[in-house]
Amino acid sequence: MIGWWVKWLLNKSNKVVKSIFVIESNKEQIIENFLKREGGNPQEYRAEISIAYGNWLKNECEKENIKFVESRPWNNLLERAIKIM
Repeated sequence: MIGWWVKWLLNKSNKVVKSIFVIESNKEQIIENFLKREGGNPQEYRAEISIAYGNWLKNECEKENIKFVESRPWNNLLERAIKIM
């Protein structure tokens, strides 16, 4: 996953919208994702900026008690996200 997308979930029992940040912490994965999506040359500096921003978001989430989840392993991301909601 590229960047940090907010995953909105609607809790149907009480009609409350909840959010969670999905974080990708692996620079090589981010570079690979950029290449797959955009082609061109590896964008290492851009990936480093993405990692730094992700670390900042993660720290802010921890300070403010906002939930986040690592993007990988991808095969159980949805289950992990639902579990912490």
